[in-house]
Amino acid sequence: LLISGKASEDEFQHARERSNVKSALCVPLIINETVMGVINVNSTESTHAFTQDDLAFLTRLAGFASEVILRSKEHEEMKWDTVKFSVWKEMNLILGTGKPLGKKLNEACVRLSKFIDGLACSIYVFSEDTQMLHLRASTLVDTKIIGPFALRKGEGIDGWAANTGKMVILAEKESLTGTGIDEPKKVYISFPLIAEDKTIGLLSGQLISQKGLLPYQESFLKEISALIAEAINNHRKQEEQFLRSNKMIAVDETGLEIIAITDPEKLSNIIATAAAAIIGAEGSALRIRHNGTLKYQLRAGHGLDDENIRIAFLPAEKDILHEVIKTRKAVIKDFPKETNPLVISLLSYPLKREGKVTGVLTLFNKIAPGTFYPEHFTKTDMEILGR
Repeated sequence: LLISGKASEDEFQHARERSNVKSALCVPLIINETVMGVINVNSTESTHAFTQDDLAFLTRLAGFASEVILRSKEHEEMKWDTVKFSVWKEMNLILGTGKPLGKKLNEACVRLSKFIDGLACSIYVFSEDTQMLHLRASTLVDTKIIGPFALRKGEGIDGWAANTGKMVILAEKESLTGTGIDEPKKVYISFPLIAEDKTIGLLSGQLISQKGLLPYQESFLKEISALIAEAINNHRKQEEQFLRSNKMIAVDETGLEIIAITDPEKLSNIIATAAAAIIGAEGSALRIRHNGTLKYQLRAGHGLDDENIRIAFLPAEKDILHEVIKTRKAVIKDFPKETNPLVISLLSYPLKREGKVTGVLTLFNKIAPGTFYPEHFTKTDMEILGR
């Protein structure tokens, strides 16, 4: 635009009413067909009026300025791409080591907080047994000191993100106080960690910085979430395979020991104790059918010394006993903490001979390695107990 004299209020709705500008030029800065800025020049001297030549010159100048801005933006993007690649490579090395999962994830959190200044992040891992997201790493606290901490799917912002598989980014709106003081921006992120179309964890973060979460940082967190999810999934598969193999070896060794025993009482005790130890249960009960009757007598038990445990376990065990005898199949039964706080889960397996149930072995409260509280038994536990 080339404006001589006072700007027309009809043509320019936001023209200043008392402006003393006598002549003005306004040229857009265009990058890739998008207006990225504007150059304004004006003169208050009536003797100095801008001409079409001035407009042509300013237009060429705007073209050069646009090129400079474009090159600057490209250079900035290249610089951040280099930094991102370096951090990605470092994260890949951290997550690919043979260290325990918790230690790897902690190192990953620390590296992310260095890459994005002001970011405090936490990583949760979903457990199929408890159906909860367990805190495994965080820059906010020492997870070893606070002990086990978990979130339920569907509860709160993090739970919603995990349940839906959708990312959440909550950014504080610009301050409208008019104080002129630049307040740091606050951002909360919650990214589900998805592998094989399943949410296996969560990356949660809080950021306080002057610029907030920049676009390149956001895109990097999305990309790195996929890498973390893959690392957790691979580690879990390897861990499950390793534990399963070890348990199968323990079953075979116990089998050789059982074959050599001739004392019936000793045999019952070893069956009850070994089964609980191999599966990782707090306790067990072995019932054998009494000859010529329909009664199943308690022949051996493990972890039943506490009276409160016996009071909580035996009624539940008798209920599942009838179900196993009736169906002739293994049964897993879980209990809400509100109804039975001491017994969380039962796994009961029939001992059959010639098609008849001659005994029932029942385990209660699985304690997985690295956990403090009982979890639910799984189909894998059932398979190992069956062997």
